[in-house]
Amino acid sequence: MTRVRRIVGLSLVMVMTCVSTAATQDLETRKAPAPGRMLLTGLYVGVAGLQALDTQTTLAALRGGAVEANPLMRGVVKSPAALIGVKGGVTLGSIVAAEYLWKHGRRKTAVVMLAGMAALMSGVVANNRAVLRR
Repeated sequence: MTRVRRIVGLSLVMVMTCVSTAATQDLETRKAPAPGRMLLTGLYVGVAGLQALDTQTTLAALRGGAVEANPLMRGVVKSPAALIGVKGGVTLGSIVAAEYLWKHGRRKTAVVMLAGMAALMSGVVANNRAVLRR
C-alpha cells in the first residue's frame, strides 16, 4: 500500500510540475495571463488529483475483493504500475488536448472538456469510496 501511495504521489508531483512549468512559460511570454488561464491551471491540478484518487481507491477496492466494473480497464488493473501508467497518460493527454484547444482559440471548449472530466472523475471516486465502505 505504501509503495502504491508513493508512486501515485510521485506521478501527481510530476504532473503538477509540468503544469507549473507550462504556466511559468506562459507568464514569461505575456505580461498578464489571459482571462480564464488560472481556471484552466486549476482544472489541470484538479483532474490530476482526481485521477490519483481514482487510482488509490481502485487499488484499495480491488485488494478488498471488489471487481473492476469498467470492461476496458479490467486487464489494466491487474498491475498497479499499468494502472498508474494509464491514469498518468490519460491525465497528460487531457492537459495536452486542453493546451492545444486553448492556444487555437477554443478556450471555452478546453475549460468545458476539463470540467466535464473532473465531474466524471468525481463520480468515479465517489463510487469507489462507496464500494470501499461496503
